[in-house]
Amino acid sequence: MKKMKINTYILCGGKSSRMKTEKGLVDFCGKSFIQYILEGVSLLSENIFLVTSNTDYKKFGYELVKDIYPGKGPLGGIYTALKHTSTEKNLILSCDIPLINQEIIEKLITKSAQKYAEISYLADAENNFPLIGIYEKHLMRALEFNLQHNELRVQQFIRSRYARKINVAAEEAKFLKNINTQAELASLI
Repeated sequence: MKKMKINTYILCGGKSSRMKTEKGLVDFCGKSFIQYILEGVSLLSENIFLVTSNTDYKKFGYELVKDIYPGKGPLGGIYTALKHTSTEKNLILSCDIPLINQEIIEKLITKSAQKYAEISYLADAENNFPLIGIYEKHLMRALEFNLQHNELRVQQFIRSRYARKINVAAEEAKFLKNINTQAELASLI
């Protein structure tokens, strides 16, 4: 697949309070989480940005974009990405999904282009994964309103918009798993 005219933003911020360390930099089988994600997206997206103020991420060679509203969680990161972007459609990924791969991301991008939605995101039979999604730039106005009113729940924001859930097959669900604790990390090995 050729690279698509879509910007990718990987949300690397956050307190990582349950992991007790910077999640994107956690080592898993000799590589950091962020390296796995970059491998999954680098052949698909022309422009990749890391939403973080942590300069430890500079070593990966991608532009760092600082949160405009620090401490506002994933919604703040999505807002920062959409404020920064030059494309209408933008791939948003969290930094804690080391099993993500090119095929899953390609499926999201391809299926999101088949039917209009402001937000298209992946889901399995049990969970929604709004931080593996395509978000339109114009959403930044609505996001800013939420941030200014401290309405920070991603799922709540998605329910207020024209969103589309893209389900993956049962055997693909493992690739969407986000790792938030040391115990979850240990279960991968």
